[in-house]
This record gives sequence, C-alpha cells and structure tokens, in this order.
Amino acid sequence: MFRRDTQRSRVYAAEQAAFRDAQLLPIRGHLALQDLVDEITGERWWLSTFPQAPRHVTARFRRGGGATAWVFNNTITIGRQALMSWVILHELAHLAYGARTVGRASHGPSFCRAYLALVEHYLGEEAVAKLRRCMTDSNVSLAGEPAYRLAE
Repeated sequence: MFRRDTQRSRVYAAEQAAFRDAQLLPIRGHLALQDLVDEITGERWWLSTFPQAPRHVTARFRRGGGATAWVFNNTITIGRQALMSWVILHELAHLAYGARTVGRASHGPSFCRAYLALVEHYLGEEAVAKLRRCMTDSNVSLAGEPAYRLAE
C-alpha cells in the first residue's frame, strides 16, 4: 500500500518559488523532447546514480500545462506550457528513485533527494541551493537516509 502523498503541495510551492523566472525550453517537436530525455537517461551519471531507474524513458507531449510520470510504463508526459528543464527533471525524478517500491510517497524524501541530485547535476549549484532553500522554507521533508550524495 502506498503512503499518502502529504508533501506534494509543499514540493510544488518550493518549485514555484525557486524557478519562478524559468523560461520555456525551445523544443519544437516530440522527437526533440525524446532526444533530450534520451540524453539524460543514457548518460553514465544517470546509470550510476540511479541503478534502479529505467534505461529508457518514453517522453510525450500532452495538451495544456502540467506534467506526469507514469512509473508502470516508464513514460513522462509534458504539457507545452510546462516545458521547462526543472519540470522534466521533476518527472524523471519519479522514475529515478524507485517509485515502484511499496510504501514510498510520490513526493516523499526519497523523491526529493533524487530530484535535488538531478537539479544539481543538470542545472548547477546555484539552482540546487535555491531549490533546497525553498524546500526548507516550504517545510519539505528531506529526512531519512540520503539515497544520493548531494553537495551541501
């Protein structure tokens, strides 16, 4: 049985605060989105940092805004109005941390640690420091055993 996702709204609030000035990515077609996701998930860093993560993730556009990760078939869907690097990393974090594991909340500490690792690696120290600070300000729990080594 899965635990209730009690900090989803806090994670979303932290993201909005941290990335409020983010720009949409200039990705024009489905193949370009898939190429970006393939580049991330095919990188040696992805494979060594998240050994339980899928080796291939299907990326699709969806109507409107928002985004979703489908762990049962390793697919992410991204709305064109949500086409920002941090949104893509957020959805990939759902697949990276092992969301299939029973008892893990979708936006719980394990997800957040994976998300921070992705942001640190792909967006840099400044972005991860800002997101971590906003998560702390939003009372997002990062407690528990660190699953991934993050720069403090």
